[in-house]
Amino acid sequence: MIIRLFLLTFLSLPVAAHALNFESTDLKLVCPQRGNVEITLHRYNHASEQWGKHFAVGAGHTRHGDLEFVRFTNGDVFIHLNATDEYLFRYAGQNKSFHCRKISERPATPWQPDRIV
Repeated sequence: MIIRLFLLTFLSLPVAAHALNFESTDLKLVCPQRGNVEITLHRYNHASEQWGKHFAVGAGHTRHGDLEFVRFTNGDVFIHLNATDEYLFRYAGQNKSFHCRKISERPATPWQPDRIV
């Protein structure tokens, strides 16, 4: 009986949302038509996307309910669904969103060249 009660309680808990840290995140994805894409979210609402030899920047993000959006200067829109931790891209000039698969997520660290002492 106690095990049943525990299971019912555990299964009825809401799934925790996974909000992105817009102050410091380095996110690596695999996306259709682009392959490996790196999204970097920095302080001061700065964002960047890079794939192949392409690079674009964005400023700020918006949140609508469970969705987070980052708009880039090339017209791309990066979309994150908090509840399911899904990632999508709406590429510039296209009317459909593409699902991406997360490879890794870690805190962004500033690049520091080797120092000569």
